[in-house]
Amino acid sequence: MLVRVNPARREDLLDTALAVRAEAPDTDGWLRLEVTFQDSRHAEWALWQLSTDAEALGPQSLRTSLRDRAAAMATSYRASSDGRARGNALDVCRPGGWTEEYDDNSG
Repeated sequence: MLVRVNPARREDLLDTALAVRAEAPDTDGWLRLEVTFQDSRHAEWALWQLSTDAEALGPQSLRTSLRDRAAAMATSYRASSDGRARGNALDVCRPGGWTEEYDDNSG
């Protein structure tokens, strides 16, 4: 799999990859690596851990998986029309709304 990584996070990537098949500097100071992972799920997990310090360049299926995962995360953190966080199964609330001890806007 082809990956770009911030040089400061190179070792983090290498700690999770099975092998590095090629490595070269990229034009913007980042590193371009061809790495091997156990499978596509392992690759997705490893790159997700590096956040914006890594970018999957290929295969396209890995880029798509990471994009979809990021979109789902962004959706879950999008504020509702009243400015509050959107509810989910982990919210602690009463029928009338949020409980005070868990309201981010209470303090």
